[in-house]
Amino acid sequence: MLKVPRVRGAAQLRLFVEEIGFVRVCKVLDVHEATLRRWLREESPVPAAPLQALYWLTSWGFADACAEAHWSHQFLLGKVRELEAAINWRAPARWVAANEQEFRAPGALVVLQLV
Repeated sequence: MLKVPRVRGAAQLRLFVEEIGFVRVCKVLDVHEATLRRWLREESPVPAAPLQALYWLTSWGFADACAEAHWSHQFLLGKVRELEAAINWRAPARWVAANEQEFRAPGALVVLQLV
């Protein structure tokens, strides 16, 4: 499951704007250019929601999403293999319990002599 990224502050906003582009960030967040400039100059605090939204548009967010998809797939593939093994398992044709009289233990037969 994807976790909420820990991003905050104008410093990370600058990184995101450099990667995505100023105009595209304004369009994606639906904010005026003056608002974005105020956030970048740290005249007003940057809300957490826009930063988290921008994170997923960057290469860092894409890498996180790809890694999460990969490891989720690996986990689920392991579960599928476990279930397939459980379905395909069959008991031997002649199932004999150890406490039945006909039970013969596998291996060499050792004869004990009582003295």
